[in-house]
Amino acid sequence: MSVAHKNGFKIPNAIKSLCWSVNGVIDLKSNAEYIIHQVLALGDIQDIEWLFQVYDRVKIEDAFLHSNYGKGLYIKSVLNFLTKFIFKNLEISKNKYNQMLKKVY
Repeated sequence: MSVAHKNGFKIPNAIKSLCWSVNGVIDLKSNAEYIIHQVLALGDIQDIEWLFQVYDRVKIEDAFLHSNYGKGLYIKSVLNFLTKFIFKNLEISKNKYNQMLKKVY
């Protein structure tokens, strides 16, 4: 059975800076969906590698597809990169894709 979060990991300062809106302590378990979306949307490739060391792929994909934290968070190029390369051609509905896109006015 896979574990959603692996014990013993500390949050690097680079990741903490991506999670700027959390007041106080960032917890890998209780803030998992938030951390996942912040890293995927705002992090670099090293941050994403860290994410996959800390959380199982299933947990990351589930949070990416089903969590409300992703609404309006992603720019088009990042969303395309994630669905095509990080998640290996992940199927995402047009409606969900549009919900996740950051609105630029």
